[in-house]
Amino acid sequence: MKKRIGLLLSVACIVSATQVIGECCECDTIGHTYFAGRPQYQSASAEKITLFRDRMDAKKDIDAKGGAFQFTVFGGKSGNESGLRSFFSPTCKTKLNVKEEGFIDSNRADLEKELPESTDIIGRHFRILTNNGYKRLGSEPVYEPLFESEICFTPKQTTFGIGLTWRQNLTTLWADSPEDKDYNWWVEVSSPLTYIKNTMGLTEKVLEDGGEVYEDIIEELGEDYEFFGNMKDAFNQKAFKYGKIIDSCNDKCNAMSKWRLADIELKVGAEWVKGDTCVLEGYFGILLPTGNKPTAEYMFEPIVGHAGHWGILKGSSAYFKVWEDEVEGKKLHVTTDLNGTYLFERCEKRSFDLKCRPWSRYMEVYVDADDAKKADEEISDSVVASKLYATPGINVFTQDLKVRPRLSCSLNTAFVYTKEESGFRGELGYNCYARQKECVKLSCPWKTGVVLKASGGDGDSAPLATIGDRKELIETEVDTYTEVIHVQSNSFNEDFHNKVSITESDLDLDSAAHPAVFSHTFHASMGKRWEENEDRDYPTYLGAGASYEFGSDNAAMSRWTLWAKAGVSF
Repeated sequence: MKKRIGLLLSVACIVSATQVIGECCECDTIGHTYFAGRPQYQSASAEKITLFRDRMDAKKDIDAKGGAFQFTVFGGKSGNESGLRSFFSPTCKTKLNVKEEGFIDSNRADLEKELPESTDIIGRHFRILTNNGYKRLGSEPVYEPLFESEICFTPKQTTFGIGLTWRQNLTTLWADSPEDKDYNWWVEVSSPLTYIKNTMGLTEKVLEDGGEVYEDIIEELGEDYEFFGNMKDAFNQKAFKYGKIIDSCNDKCNAMSKWRLADIELKVGAEWVKGDTCVLEGYFGILLPTGNKPTAEYMFEPIVGHAGHWGILKGSSAYFKVWEDEVEGKKLHVTTDLNGTYLFERCEKRSFDLKCRPWSRYMEVYVDADDAKKADEEISDSVVASKLYATPGINVFTQDLKVRPRLSCSLNTAFVYTKEESGFRGELGYNCYARQKECVKLSCPWKTGVVLKASGGDGDSAPLATIGDRKELIETEVDTYTEVIHVQSNSFNEDFHNKVSITESDLDLDSAAHPAVFSHTFHASMGKRWEENEDRDYPTYLGAGASYEFGSDNAAMSRWTLWAKAGVSF
């Protein structure tokens, strides 16, 4: 009986753990600013290596040059939109609640009534201002409904590419009697011309319009100071230099798609064992960056290749015959392809948050004491303007960062079935991909003086605020600020400003770094080969395949990939 109870408890624990893993994997990573996807048509990837492994020496006659070329058309689409959504979102929620903050007061009870716990984003950080919200900024606010909406993201990626690979046996070209050599030296050049289209899939349901957007010009702020009545427009405002978000496809949809020649792989390798039952080879190479580099202007921007990083390659391949039917001309091989890539450091433009505060990069700030004084003194004649004036945080929390992607490894293993009489070849395989977490650091020292703007403006700051809660410092038990604590006075206080200004230790640079990745890919392919004979001078082949990749968590992109290819040996 005890054994049965123990067994049941064990099963229950396993089931519970499985449920927890299944529920939390899509939210293991939230609030990140940059997604470093795995490029397609790379060493040890199925769309590149299937049907091509042994084609370098397929031509056997005296005129053979020992070369092979393949042309591959591939395309794919991402899946697991909920995982990608939580990767970028400040919370794990499917929908984010946005509410305008129009009532400025230090009374916490009134504030909590205005901004309930369900509020994920305070609209003022995105310059949401409606007619009702404008009325609330006066000394005697009128209680009318404020703007409120629900936004949702469904990020997707679509890819299309043309992969080109040429491999040349050097020993065949240079040696007088290549067949007498114990091993063969070879070189390979490979690169895909790739198209990538990303979309954040932003949708918005307006629950309360707040009396429509406030469109009048506030002279003290200037004509360029725009306000918005919905988050779709606010995410794409001119004041944001970085971190913009656009919906599926509008007048700027071209900014979310790129056609580029992805990174070029140059390899030098050697076949040190070559026989009917076993082939072993290894190589060393370099990665030449030809893709585009991040600009951080848009969230989930399309990146072709490895974001401009130089790299080195090291890998090996093994090909073993495990079964053969000589009568029927059938063979079964097991293959293993291993590739390691190390990417070097380079400077990139990326956005980041404050520690423990996802999306704090979008919060309003004063960039220094002079900026705060401007709100308190220079435009203080206008009560409304002094409350509204601020600098978008995204422009401050986007900097040049030194990014080191470090090491990634790809291991592909497969069963390959061949029927020589018909030229048929089929393959079933599995690929395991792992990549280290990126290492990022500031390229230049952080300039102190930046503070989070208090909701009341007037140059005052709110160091404990988040994107969904203003958390004013109105209670003296906060020990960190005891020396300069003051009840929120909606006015500039230089001592308080200097005390709570953001330092480099407050920055969450990990939010700008892509986490470690571990993904799995299953693939299947088939093709037909035509070897050289009296009617054909050059061996050729045609083939097609498909793969599906999924990650251990949402740091890896789930996606389908389809491909068709043709090759010739000469």
